[in-house]
Amino acid sequence: MQSEIDRNTASVTPLSVLVVGGYGVVGTQVCNLLSQRHPRLKIWVGGRSLVKAERIAQGIKNASAILIDVDNSDPLASLATMPDAIVVAVNDTNDRLLLSAVKRGVAIVDIARWLERIHDAQEVLAGQPLRAPVVLSSGWMAGVASVTAAAFRRLPQPAQQIDIDILFATGDRAGPDSVVGFIDAHHPFTI
Repeated sequence: MQSEIDRNTASVTPLSVLVVGGYGVVGTQVCNLLSQRHPRLKIWVGGRSLVKAERIAQGIKNASAILIDVDNSDPLASLATMPDAIVVAVNDTNDRLLLSAVKRGVAIVDIARWLERIHDAQEVLAGQPLRAPVVLSSGWMAGVASVTAAAFRRLPQPAQQIDIDILFATGDRAGPDSVVGFIDAHHPFTI
């Protein structure tokens, strides 16, 4: 990740990422990976339970807890400072967090959005000016199957069909929605 340089003081200001659902199974892993790979990154562990967010933030370098509820009409309205980016690791059912981020020009990566919900988001965002990246991942494990299929599609002779086998064990660290979503992983989908 790059940092923003304040030319007046010649200091480097670390970037910040808000992980909504940051104390869930997947969100905690995202927070830990971000901290390990980007030690100067400021991480905000967010969710509806400040106690749970604080518990996770205590064990992560440069992390702090923040109360965020995706069911609020404007989930980012109470923040005094906006993060540079948001990773969504929880279901933003009513697209309120998505709209709140787009309205403020904050980059957002939603890794908890399945294909139908991507179509919903495209309709919700139609006509909205996008001033920052919006990444909506679908499918099992944040779109791994889609990304793999898309890579093969770019070959000189695109495949007519791509079959992907997924090995999933009940002992794997995954959120409850991942297990439910895995049941439907066998259904065909388009990219």
